[in-house]
Amino acid sequence: RKCTDYNQNTTCCKCNRGPDEMDPFLICMDCNIKVHPVCLEYWPELTDRAQRGPWQCANCKTCSVCDDHSRLKVLVICDACDKGYHPNCHAPPVPEPVDTDCAWVCQIC
Repeated sequence: RKCTDYNQNTTCCKCNRGPDEMDPFLICMDCNIKVHPVCLEYWPELTDRAQRGPWQCANCKTCSVCDDHSRLKVLVICDACDKGYHPNCHAPPVPEPVDTDCAWVCQIC
């Protein structure tokens, strides 16, 4: 199942469990998907950053520079802050082709 099938659900779109005090949900500000940070393999520092502000799931993530979320463009996501960037929007530009399976950290982090 895809997480998009769960946008109105009260359980995690990955594990199908509810929230609890030790493992609260991240809720996408755009589509309302709910997911435990541990189900996304977020480490504690990234979880803390994601819970402090508006969070977007991978399907809704926009470029933090140009605010575009076009599915036709590659979006690299920083493994330290969870912000998305188009390779050409990031300074310095990220060399293409981008291997999205490799860890990547933005210039700010």
